[in-house]
Amino acid sequence: MRELAAGALPFGRLFGAPAFHYVAQAIQPGGGGGTGPTGPTGPGGPTGPGGGATGATGATGPSGATGPAGTGATGATGPSGGTGATGPSGATGPAGTGATGSTGPTGATGVTGVTGPTGPTGATGSGATGATGPTGATGAIGPSGATGPTGAGATGPTGATGSTGATGATGTTGADGTGATGPTGATGPTGSAGATGATGATGAGVTGATGPTGATGATGASGGATLNINQVGHGLVVGDVVRLSGTSYIKAQANTEANAEAVGIVSAVADADNFTLQVSGRITGLSGLTAGSVYYLDDDTAGLLTLTEPPDIGDVSKPLLIADTTTSGWIFNMRGFINADAGATGATGPTGATGATGAAGSAGATGPTGATGSAGATGTTGATGVTGATGPTGATGPTGATGIDGATGPTGATGATGSGATGATGATGATGPTGPGATTERLPIFGMGTSPDATGEAYFEPYSILATNDVWRRLIGRFGSSNVAQPTVRAGIYGGFVVPRDYVGSAVIVIVWTATLTSGNVVWDFEYRTVSGDDTTSLDQAGTEESVTVTDAAPGAANRRLEVTINLTSGNFAADEEVEFFFARDGADGADTMAGSAILFELLFQYSKV
Repeated sequence: MRELAAGALPFGRLFGAPAFHYVAQAIQPGGGGGTGPTGPTGPGGPTGPGGGATGATGATGPSGATGPAGTGATGATGPSGGTGATGPSGATGPAGTGATGSTGPTGATGVTGVTGPTGPTGATGSGATGATGPTGATGAIGPSGATGPTGAGATGPTGATGSTGATGATGTTGADGTGATGPTGATGPTGSAGATGATGATGAGVTGATGPTGATGATGASGGATLNINQVGHGLVVGDVVRLSGTSYIKAQANTEANAEAVGIVSAVADADNFTLQVSGRITGLSGLTAGSVYYLDDDTAGLLTLTEPPDIGDVSKPLLIADTTTSGWIFNMRGFINADAGATGATGPTGATGATGAAGSAGATGPTGATGSAGATGTTGATGVTGATGPTGATGPTGATGIDGATGPTGATGATGSGATGATGATGATGPTGPGATTERLPIFGMGTSPDATGEAYFEPYSILATNDVWRRLIGRFGSSNVAQPTVRAGIYGGFVVPRDYVGSAVIVIVWTATLTSGNVVWDFEYRTVSGDDTTSLDQAGTEESVTVTDAAPGAANRRLEVTINLTSGNFAADEEVEFFFARDGADGADTMAGSAILFELLFQYSKV
């Protein structure tokens, strides 16, 4: 069954929006007043004595008038937020209903007489409309729209700086022997700022050409486990299936169990002493494949893959590759299956003396049951003996004379017919409801509770093993282990079910099946036994109650759905009975001629119920 490897997803762009660039506009400052000359410093007074109190700070001069503020153009208004959800409507007031007018008399019904006129419709009521219910609460306000871009209007010039007020007189310093400092002269007005020089033009050099793109790197190897092997004179080529012989790698072959123990396929050859071995995953570099096909290890040519499943007794059926193109496929090193030889049973030797019972060892695995030998030919029927001659028939005696018939008596007079009036015919009663008819139901009986017999020729597997598209991988029942050979034994599955409680009859087995082959017939058998009661009947029965069979032809095209039925004895079934069954394909029957596997999809118990 083919499994798909997870592919690496491309690592896409995480951010698709380009970056935005903003350029700030230079703001030209307004002209300021020029700085006036500094007044002369007054003569220093004598320093007063130390420790005198600091004089009070002079009052701050008035601030200059603020220049007019420049106002840029208002940006566009952002989009309005979405309208909030509408609050619940208030309750509707009661509707006033006027009285309905009286209905006019209905006309008398004739033999379906004319309908009398309908009486006038009463006036519509005019009751007052009920008060309107209170308005529901306003829904939540939607999110604000994005703020529009800032307008790009020029900033207005800065107003002239007002003149600095005169500094207040400094208080006299306390006496410390130094004379008082004279008052500082008023600060002259600040001179006007020089104009800012114009910004130099941006250079206009040509952008250099983009360098060439580097060559794309080689594609990485396909996913899958690979090993690089150094083996002197290995003699292998790409596509060879190999196994281990001691520590050396040699070509595998499906002619014996040991030779079929493949470990992988050669995916690359570096030289006569080095090669790459791939043991799993998707392999490429092959040739001549058919997409969708299963390839087996060949039993005749060592190292070869083949579409033909090895058919001979003792060969190993080992699927290894499922092709997805003509040059690649998926490696699945599946478990091999040895084609068993159904040899004759040897004579039973004499029973030896019973030895002492040893300690109980662990139970070994049960070996597969050998194939059932073919039935001997029926002897010819002996010839039927000659029938003796029939003796002559004796003469018939004369018939006696017929006696004279007696005279017929006179017929009595017919009475007068009554003349009473015929009574009126009574009215026909209403027709009763039609009783329910019988319906058909189908109960699936092929599933979890079924198990294969010990022949090895009937088992469960995914449908994708034999199917072409490998999309629907449900479990199916496979009857016949080889898809290129006629089965020679009767092989099937055991199961059971309970008869439904609504069962009334018409018991039928419905078989839904298909095949990849399109010629030949398949013989299907169904045998069963019913068990009922509560603590009265054993479920461990030895015989069957009924055994039935049907022959159906292979589909007209590979994998077409087929449906065939087998009628059962309906009286053998009753509601709530337990049914044990064995369903089989009889490959030993001469009428079974399809040389390949039959694929069972459904097994249904069909019945009638009321």
